Amino acid sequence: MIIPIFWEGEHIGFAGCTGHVSDIGGNFPGLCMDVVDVWAEGKLMDSMKIYDGGVRNDMLIQHILDNVRTPEQNRGDLEALIACSRIGEKRFVELLEKYGLDVVMSAADRWMDYSEEMLRSRIRAIPNGSYEAPIGYLDDDGKNRGVPLKVAVRVQVEDEEVLIDLTGSNDQVPTAFNVPFEGSVLPVAVSAIRTILLDEYLAEEFVPQNDGCFRPVRAYAPEGTIFNPDFPASCFARFSQVNRIFDSINLALAPVLPERAIAGSSAALCAIAYSGLAEDGESYWVYIEINEGSYGARNGKDGMDAVDALMANTRNNPIEELELNHAMRAERYELRDESPAPGQWRGGIGSVRTWYMETDTFLGSEADNRTDPPAGALGGGDGASGSFIRNPGTPEEEVLFSKVTRRSSTRVTAWRSGCRRVEVSATRSGATRSPCCPTCGTST
Repeated sequence: MIIPIFWEGEHIGFAGCTGHVSDIGGNFPGLCMDVVDVWAEGKLMDSMKIYDGGVRNDMLIQHILDNVRTPEQNRGDLEALIACSRIGEKRFVELLEKYGLDVVMSAADRWMDYSEEMLRSRIRAIPNGSYEAPIGYLDDDGKNRGVPLKVAVRVQVEDEEVLIDLTGSNDQVPTAFNVPFEGSVLPVAVSAIRTILLDEYLAEEFVPQNDGCFRPVRAYAPEGTIFNPDFPASCFARFSQVNRIFDSINLALAPVLPERAIAGSSAALCAIAYSGLAEDGESYWVYIEINEGSYGARNGKDGMDAVDALMANTRNNPIEELELNHAMRAERYELRDESPAPGQWRGGIGSVRTWYMETDTFLGSEADNRTDPPAGALGGGDGASGSFIRNPGTPEEEVLFSKVTRRSSTRVTAWRSGCRRVEVSATRSGATRSPCCPTCGTST
């Protein structure tokens, strides 16, 4: 949602808000991997005006809501997006009223220049060179099972600029498992470099995240690959792929930045959608769950347990709220039983979640349980992969693929999240530096 900002009759910028809604139409409720193109994902709307000259277009809003399975939830989210954008507009105008246009805009320019200068100064401290991460593989594309997808990441450092080169990565795929270049690849490249070099815990002074951070960092991915697909390829699911870029950048720079880089993380956003027909028989309930993996270890610190890693900003929902509003019951939600990856600083521990579904339920998933487990760094131990299991511990037990489309279920278990019964187990992350002696704690 974007609102133009005007000042003294002049258009000077925009206030905007981005959010996720439970359903956008398309060929399956919640999450769907096996789609042929962008038109199969949902309805396309290119810069439509919800308000035109201050007049609300209720017919357009109703048209949007008539094309989704969760109209009431989407209505609330839509109004929240509008309200958030209006607050952004209001607060920026208040700044203009207090300080004037020239002061506000010059201050914004200075903040961006400052962030650029700080990031460039950190890049200059890295020796010029080309640093390649170990080749990684994503499980599959959600349709062609047993065919892993290659992820190749090279970090080129030259003076005060960085290039993230994805040449050699897999060709685009015929499912939703592709990544838009400018909307996802470029931001993750910038986020990774900024996070490693301007870590807020280690930085002496605050450096804001703004457009200035984009200036010293470039990214390249050949056209027609999963990281730069040709239109009209679907890009419905992208987070597991961009997390692997972030993870690979960390591992590539670990030898020259041992005090800052972290070991392999879960690096996969394990999103699972549970959905079913609502009691009114006309709409759906949809619950999209983000299951937690963990962070790899870093210099001086163990990896964080059961938390979204790298390119993620979600939190878990309270079990009580979910059981109150959906026909599902949590049987287990805790840390994984296995020991963490060994090292001077251990890797993080993933989570296990088991749901009992009390009604017929559809499953959709866009996860990646990692064909190759999270790598240890500087001699530390590797992590462990995740899993997604239907009817665990019963004669009907079935290990599901990480990407699921149109599956019905009643019980599920999985690493990371945990249908009638589903168990999800989240990926355990890698450790950093060589394993320690269990007796004296020294590096071996």
